[in-house]
Amino acid sequence: IKANIPEKMALSGLELATVLGNVLENAWEANSRALVPKLVFRAYNNNGLLLIEVENGVLGEIKFREGLPQTNKVGGGLGLKNVMQVLEMHGGMLQCTQHGDIFFTQIILPI
Repeated sequence: IKANIPEKMALSGLELATVLGNVLENAWEANSRALVPKLVFRAYNNNGLLLIEVENGVLGEIKFREGLPQTNKVGGGLGLKNVMQVLEMHGGMLQCTQHGDIFFTQIILPI
């Protein structure tokens, strides 16, 4: 974990917890099934933007719909939609990608 998060942000504490909690929970769960477990969290302030990247191991190919990974979890799939809603309210962006057995979640958020 490497984080440099500013004290004052446009997000409330609850909104930041929604974003980080959902992203890290997804990463933890996916990583627990990966053949090569890996979990990296980076957050830093860059010219008025908070940049967050989570990198985790995954098993198999992830299917995407509308830029978001699809879940097999019963009752799942709302976490990243909640993240997107919070980010859009504050002019932020979310991008999820997969490269081999590593999944990347990247967030850009104006401070």
